[in-house]
Amino acid sequence: MTARPSPQDRHRPAPDRSPALEALIAAPAAWLADKVADPVVAARAEQAVLGAAAQFGGAAVPAALQRLATAGTAGGLAPADPVLRALMRAWMGAIASTRVHGVHHLGLVGRAPVVAVSNHLSFADTTATECALLRAGGAARAFADRMWALAGPKVWDEPLHALASSGLNLVPTAQSRHVGASSDAQAVLQGLVLARERVRAGDPLLVYAEGTRSRTGRLGPFLAGVRHHLAVEGTVVLPIALVGVDRLYPVDAQALVAGRIDVTIGAPIPVDDPLDALARAHEALAALLPERHRPAPGTPPIV
Repeated sequence: MTARPSPQDRHRPAPDRSPALEALIAAPAAWLADKVADPVVAARAEQAVLGAAAQFGGAAVPAALQRLATAGTAGGLAPADPVLRALMRAWMGAIASTRVHGVHHLGLVGRAPVVAVSNHLSFADTTATECALLRAGGAARAFADRMWALAGPKVWDEPLHALASSGLNLVPTAQSRHVGASSDAQAVLQGLVLARERVRAGDPLLVYAEGTRSRTGRLGPFLAGVRHHLAVEGTVVLPIALVGVDRLYPVDAQALVAGRIDVTIGAPIPVDDPLDALARAHEALAALLPERHRPAPGTPPIV
């Protein structure tokens, strides 16, 4: 009997067996260097990826890259592949300089379940955020290592995105403008269940509560359905402001441009009423952002 595809599988593109994937498998360091605009930075990134690959046996990297052909189609949680995680951390670390502010707020969270909400600028947001937190060390590094991000099927849509996504811990959800109001409610429900399991287990969950990348750079309203991710008893919401990734990897860009990423962690917000906590998180996140990323006048906190 042929297995029926999961609801999320029906939203995903067919497995990529393109020439681009074959080129990536054949020479990953050179392929990734070609995705960097500046030749000097590209050479640095290539050496960083070669160094990361050298930590593993000769067959480990090609085997991990072969799995990209079916990445994102298995359904369920998508934990980071350790080999691809090492490659992507090395690559992003060679491209971006980073600064992290507000690390002390992580200490205020204690053992509470955490849902982090961040502005959404680029396909590189999660990889860049993780890079910055890793460099900060200590509690920030521990947070990055345990972090899971909620992601729709578009993160698997081409080899670079699939490679970056395979280096992250991802909780799949349906592609939808409204969490909880998708045309495929079963897929959204599955994502909610899986996300709550991770939060209950003590892992921070990163959610881009706008539901899509900003095309203007400004923070948009949060989707009301995101409140369902705040339902675990004792949850706190952690605003994380991200600056610079829209210049590092703009929407529709073909290559990354070296630059600085700033990550600012805000004070945790306790959740009594989830919708109210979400609105307060929007306000707190807006206050952490520079003017060019703040909401346009008249933007509602929630839609």
